[in-house]
Amino acid sequence: MKSMKVCQEKIVRKMKPYFKTEKQCREFVEENIKRKKRNEIVRKERAKRKSYLQEFNYFCTFTYDDKKHTENTFKKKLRTCFRHFTERKKWKYMGVWERAPKTNRLHFHGLFNIPDGTMPGEIIEVKDYDTKAYKMQTS
Repeated sequence: MKSMKVCQEKIVRKMKPYFKTEKQCREFVEENIKRKKRNEIVRKERAKRKSYLQEFNYFCTFTYDDKKHTENTFKKKLRTCFRHFTERKKWKYMGVWERAPKTNRLHFHGLFNIPDGTMPGEIIEVKDYDTKAYKMQTS
């Protein structure tokens, strides 16, 4: 609790110039901290309720290879992949992005509801021409 007060005092000090009185500044900061806490509680409750409505049958963790992706391309590609599976194959999922404590490496944990018969089968290697890069690519 002490660290929260220290953070709050630091915020008040930095924001004082934007208010007429210190009292107004403190009230503003306290009100917004309460709002953030309430929003966090509401988000957690909403996620819990959403999870209870589904029967998840898989738990997966996704990481990336530095040679193939950056953090941004990894997030973008994974989101696109999940969006396609939810639209085309009726998958349902919920998950969180997280950083590993020791390596600070980004990864994704997800709960999935994957209907029978919609899991991709074998992986096929396809060679074709990339019109953006103007060269052959393997995917």
